[in-house]
Amino acid sequence: MKTHDFSQFKGELLSVALQKKSLVAATIELTNVCNFKCKHCYLGDSKSCFLDVDIVKRIIDELKKLGCIMLLFTGGEPLLHPNFADIYIYAKLKGFIITVYTNGSLINHSHILLFSQYRPYLIEISLYGINQASYYSFTGVADSYNMVSEALTSLNENNISFRLKTMLIKHTYPFLNEMKKIAQKYIVQFRWDSYIIPTLGGNTSIINDHLLEEDTICSAILEDDDRRNLIISKICGSENKTKEQKLYICDAGKTNIFISAEAKMSMCVIARDPWFDLNQGSIKDGWEKLYSYSETTMPTDHPCYTCDKIQICRYCPSKFKLETGSTNPVKRYCSIAEKIIQKI
Repeated sequence: MKTHDFSQFKGELLSVALQKKSLVAATIELTNVCNFKCKHCYLGDSKSCFLDVDIVKRIIDELKKLGCIMLLFTGGEPLLHPNFADIYIYAKLKGFIITVYTNGSLINHSHILLFSQYRPYLIEISLYGINQASYYSFTGVADSYNMVSEALTSLNENNISFRLKTMLIKHTYPFLNEMKKIAQKYIVQFRWDSYIIPTLGGNTSIINDHLLEEDTICSAILEDDDRRNLIISKICGSENKTKEQKLYICDAGKTNIFISAEAKMSMCVIARDPWFDLNQGSIKDGWEKLYSYSETTMPTDHPCYTCDKIQICRYCPSKFKLETGSTNPVKRYCSIAEKIIQKI
């Protein structure tokens, strides 16, 4: 199935799953360890951890029984997990549609053979530059650019589906057009995100160090046809907002869940509180609690309760809470949304 065809199918599937209260997707953080030392990483100085292989397999079995069909393996760098191949094959043989998030630098001949025999839906690779100098200055790893370039060539030559992405920050913004050309070279999709969050430990300095100016973010968004059209469609449909506003307006904790390298189950990679210890209970038990929490009604005195920009501002109470300790909106999100609406 082509990537764009599956994206449409996935959207329809998640919509039906939300109506039927079904869990269909899960993200599993195999490890929080990474070989790169990227300066903007939200994991910060987290204690090194690898998800136990037996626990992973038990989790996969439970997800299968609940009807989950999509898995995302992430990190840290998931390929650093000593049992990555074993876990990956186990999940494939269970019939899961698998995506792997990776920095690409560790993809070797063994991984190419693995992905050729047991094909993933997608390998998604983050770019941090366009040459050795730009890569090294950000990742701190010598020869990292060459390793990633060789991986892209190998994936392409073996017809293994992949997509490229980047965090659009002060370091990467000057290289955006060149990154797009890299994607065009391999005829693959390319996406970016400009919203930085603090580390899970509460370090907010990375926002000041790496976040682009608001006007620059607005320009990048409006110059992207797909994003611009999506925003226009949301503006046109904003009057359809229901009277009872949920605090969490996404599907996190409902159709999809996140499992950390410590076997803690939460709503998503950002919303790690509340969490449920999978060493002490089942996916079903944890999901029922998270689902209930995700249905929390937004207080009527919440600043976002009557706001008509909530579908445009990248509203996320979990991001707000990481940055300020409160679910009230971070004014930067409001400001960017207002500027975008004015320019449109």
